[in-house]
Amino acid sequence: MPDSPFSLRIDGMHCGGCVRRVQQALADVPGVTVDKVEVGRALGTFDPADTDVEELVKTIGRLGFSAQAAPSAG
Repeated sequence: MPDSPFSLRIDGMHCGGCVRRVQQALADVPGVTVDKVEVGRALGTFDPADTDVEELVKTIGRLGFSAQAAPSAG
């Protein structure tokens, strides 16, 4: 099965440190490839055999941010 794209809207990020924390946390999730993280959003792909969008939202939540799936638009 091909990788699935994800786009997450993330509330509570305010700086480059937040961006780095989110990027590292997402990259640590098995099956995830992070394409871009910036204040307020993250884009990438995930292998559905390894994880799902809900797990990505939970991962970001553990950092203290609020995340939700957003339409995948570059």
